[in-house]
Amino acid sequence: MQALIISNGKPWEAVASSSLIKRFRREHKEINIILVTKPEYRCMFKYNKNIDDIFDAQTSLHQNFDIAINVTPDDESGNILKTVSSKNKYGFLSSTSSANKGAEDVLEILLGNKVTKKNYFQLIFRAADIIWKGDGYDLSYYPKSKMRKRKTGIAVKDDRLRKFVKDNLVLNCSELWHIPIRKDLLKRLDEINRVRHIITDDLFFVHAGIAMKKHVEFLDIDNLNMSIEFFGKGHHHAVKNDFRNL
Repeated sequence: MQALIISNGKPWEAVASSSLIKRFRREHKEINIILVTKPEYRCMFKYNKNIDDIFDAQTSLHQNFDIAINVTPDDESGNILKTVSSKNKYGFLSSTSSANKGAEDVLEILLGNKVTKKNYFQLIFRAADIIWKGDGYDLSYYPKSKMRKRKTGIAVKDDRLRKFVKDNLVLNCSELWHIPIRKDLLKRLDEINRVRHIITDDLFFVHAGIAMKKHVEFLDIDNLNMSIEFFGKGHHHAVKNDFRNL
């Protein structure tokens, strides 16, 4: 079986969409999985033994696939799904059109135009016409830093919120650790690995942190339009904009 997964969106979406890779590999022993993603995301997948090859959006794919799924609702990713040779196509053909009813049902949510109680896993599995069964991440990361069990990392982009958290956070059994938000994604993973707990307003740190089995406290200042599955190790806090006046 030949499978193509196109995940060409934001970094956190690439991390979360790895759940499809995990599901396919578990259900199909004889399968070749090709991933199309952004070049800067390759570092998160190049050691994943469940992926047979990785390409970017500019690569011409000449293989014949049994199934092709695009979970990124934009024109560039949609064009890949349109032009690739596949018996079955699921997901998004553009930012306005879908290849199947399941993808059509979640399109406006993924574009940020509708609100749902479902999590991202449920949405992309619906787009692929697959029932989500609690599948988690498939992130392959080889630690370059040692985890400090007593460290609580602060990875907050918003300056005033970061100051507020640091000034008011009370830790009884842990030490505060500042996590720099580096541009290089692999270096971000290294920073996440240093700590046991993470407090963040950044969705990449949320999803990568959960994937790496950290306890994550998500400070949501942008009113995220979907829920987050923490797998029992975290919380979603809605933060009102008036914190900036504190």
